[in-house]
Amino acid sequence: MQRKFVSTLAVAAAGLTGSSASAQFFTDGIDSLANWTVAGQADTTATVIDYSALGIAEAPNQVAGSAATTGVQFTANTSAGLGQAVNLLGAVNGGNADLTLSTYQVQFDMYLSVAVPIPGGGTEQGLWGIGRTTGNALGRNNRATEGDGVWGWLATENGYGTEDTAIFEGSTELADLGDTQPGETDPFNNAFTTNLGVNNTPANSWVTVTMTADNGLVEIWYNSVKFFSETVTSTDGDVMLGYEDPFGSISAGPADQFGIIDNVIIDDAITIPEPASLVLLGLGSLAMLRRR
Repeated sequence: MQRKFVSTLAVAAAGLTGSSASAQFFTDGIDSLANWTVAGQADTTATVIDYSALGIAEAPNQVAGSAATTGVQFTANTSAGLGQAVNLLGAVNGGNADLTLSTYQVQFDMYLSVAVPIPGGGTEQGLWGIGRTTGNALGRNNRATEGDGVWGWLATENGYGTEDTAIFEGSTELADLGDTQPGETDPFNNAFTTNLGVNNTPANSWVTVTMTADNGLVEIWYNSVKFFSETVTSTDGDVMLGYEDPFGSISAGPADQFGIIDNVIIDDAITIPEPASLVLLGLGSLAMLRRR
């Protein structure tokens, strides 16, 4: 397991207190950082780019009216040997109100790049979360002091083996899954298509990440495959999206180590397929959670 670092992104949905009608009340194709404020630690970047220049196709859920192949690129720990974080903090539509709906859904597209073959120091990961109420950077390294809301990560490749994705409430881990662990490989193989020699991983492909909150029940989905389902209390607050190198070793291929986030869509209703629908669609079995 290579040890590595953090880059995070948060947005507050403005002026929402609840609604009976389903609506997309916030969308951002991230053609600029107008809705975001960067708050980062050392040796991290968050920059809007045209990712077609990197040979990456348009993400699967392009926001209507947004520019194709434009999103925010994150890098972390390319030269300093640090384990730190960077955040994008949002004041959507010029406001600062938190997400306070009892039921809502957050979706975004995420691309996690790694060189192949995987270099030393290659373990990095995307971050996601809801219910964030502070503006400090949050990641694996500082979860004991900055843990806030419901959040977690998805590792680029089989860097952990046992914790390739995890979900926390505050600083407490609720569950994790490893793509080499007996009984835990199905969701990885069903959700992802890149095989780097063990089981399928999210590396070098677009992943649609969906977070749903329904009266305290939070579920996390990758490419419409459910990975986590947890009862929590921390769903009021900002949305957090981002990228992390949680360890201190510098990648042997830093030019190929980055994350891209595009197409943020927030709804006041849940539209992700239910498990029965997933079976009918042939997406396979759902995750078995390994709880602590």
